[in-house]
Amino acid sequence: MEEIRGAFPNVPTITPHELNRMLEEKQTLRLIDVRTGDEFYMSHLRGAQLPALLEEITAETSPTKTVLYCSVGWRSAIMADSMIESGVHNVFNLAGGIFYWTQLGYPIYREGKETNQVHPYNATWSDLLPEQFHPKTFSPIEES
Repeated sequence: MEEIRGAFPNVPTITPHELNRMLEEKQTLRLIDVRTGDEFYMSHLRGAQLPALLEEITAETSPTKTVLYCSVGWRSAIMADSMIESGVHNVFNLAGGIFYWTQLGYPIYREGKETNQVHPYNATWSDLLPEQFHPKTFSPIEES
């Protein structure tokens, strides 16, 4: 997580504990999962949505907090940095991503039901996810 913060010093982070508290308090926020559709389909945080085009997100001027997340926080930090550079305020990156969120015991969902499986993205990143959260089968994401 420190490597991500160092690479993106202008991107504020939010911890899983802070985000969970905000969700429990039903605070208004926009939760964006920047992973692929396959990753999102396997599991995601309740209320999360896949991003529209970056241009559409950055064009919105709502004062609502926007929390972005991915597997470990790298891809979401890239998108958050782009949004901030485009003038969007109240953008946060979830520290540790869905991998850390899940390891802390916070719930994730698939088709509206709680699950404990997270798409590990690829063979390299799967080493960062404890085996108990690996699905029995998954298709690695092809990197281009």
